[in-house]
Amino acid sequence: MEFVFEAVDLERIRRFWSLVPGMDGLTISQGPVSSMRPVSSPLVGTVQELAETLTAMGGRVLEWDEGGWALMADPEGNEFYVRPPEDL
Repeated sequence: MEFVFEAVDLERIRRFWSLVPGMDGLTISQGPVSSMRPVSSPLVGTVQELAETLTAMGGRVLEWDEGGWALMADPEGNEFYVRPPEDL
């Protein structure tokens, strides 16, 4: 699996994503973003718990969805969703 991010600090992004549960072994390259693909990773705990963990690692919650999803951003502002397993 490979993600391509437009990032100022590639090592910071690599560190952040390597700590996300289920994302070990992830390859991150720097370059222009041409397309985004959904990626599923097993949720460890609740959406709230994972959002708190990701926030402590440098991410931030941008918005809470009524369905229990969290729209988040990594330390460089790349957006992603955390959602309950039943929604995958």
